Amino acid sequence: MRAWFKPLSYAGLILYLVPPVRMAAAWLAHFRGALLQSHGAAPSLSLALLGLVLLLLAGGVHGFGLQPGRDAILGFILAFCCRW
Repeated sequence: MRAWFKPLSYAGLILYLVPPVRMAAAWLAHFRGALLQSHGAAPSLSLALLGLVLLLLAGGVHGFGLQPGRDAILGFILAFCCRW
């Protein structure tokens, strides 16, 4: 299934991406050293933020009809079913 109104989906994707991208820029400006450490909460939060941005981009690619829905099944399994 593709987006039913592409211009609206473009705007929605951009609006969804604005807060995480701004937060990532602020974190890099203020806490670059803490984000690059191997321990602590900052690296975990930065990887979670990266995962959110990648998930939003993957959803946009799927919504634009460039990626079939079957490919998302592997991502779901990796994200929610595997215990690292």
